[in-house]
Amino acid sequence: MLRRGSRGVVVLLAAIVTGCGAGVEGTPVAAPAGGLDSILLSDVDLDDVLGSKGIRSEPDTGEMTDELAAGTVPPGCAGTVRTAEANVYRDAGTTAALTRMAQGPGDGDSVAQSVVVVGSPQQAQHLLELAKLSWSACSGTPIRQGGATPSTWNLEPVDVRDGIVSQSSTNSVHGRCQHAMGAAAARVVEALVCGANVRNQGAAVVAAMIANADSA
Repeated sequence: MLRRGSRGVVVLLAAIVTGCGAGVEGTPVAAPAGGLDSILLSDVDLDDVLGSKGIRSEPDTGEMTDELAAGTVPPGCAGTVRTAEANVYRDAGTTAALTRMAQGPGDGDSVAQSVVVVGSPQQAQHLLELAKLSWSACSGTPIRQGGATPSTWNLEPVDVRDGIVSQSSTNSVHGRCQHAMGAAAARVVEALVCGANVRNQGAAVVAAMIANADSA
C-alpha cells in the first residue's frame, strides 16, 4: 500500500506523463549512423571523473529499460530509478539509444550511463523540463523497484545546475546514488551512479558526456 500522500503523487505524475503525448515542435534530427559510443565515458574516463581505480564496463546495449514491466511503483516514478527508461522516451521520437554499465572492484561504485537520440533539440529540452517535474513529484515518496533485485529508493529534492538535472537518493541495496540528466542537441544523456560515498558523481559523469557530445 502506498503511504499517505502517495495518491496525490500518482495523480500529478499521470498529468505530467499525459502531457508528454502532445509532443514538441522542432526540426527533426536523424539518428547518427554511429558514434554514440564516443559520448559514453570509457573506463579510464570514469576512473578520472569518479576518482576511482579499476572500474570495468560491460558490453554496450541498445535496449531501453522498462521499470513498469518490472513492477516498480508508483508507476509514474519509474523514470527516477533507471536510465534510458522506455516510458520516459515513448513519445520523444526516439531513434537510437546506447547504455553502458560499469562496476568498480569489490564494493566500488556502479555506473549506468545512457545516451538517447530523440526527435529534435527542442524535444530533448522538453524531456529535461519533464524530469524536473516528475523527479520533484517523486521526492519523499518511497519507490519500490521490482526486477531481479528488488529494492526501495528514498529520493531527495531535485537540483538543477548548469543545465543538468540531478537527484540524490538512498537505496536499500546500493547505498547512496545520484541520477542526473542533461542534453546535447537532440541527444539526452543520463547517468546513475551508486556507491558508499556518492554525492555529485552522477552530475559529473553527465557533464563529461555532454562535453564528449559537443566535441563529436
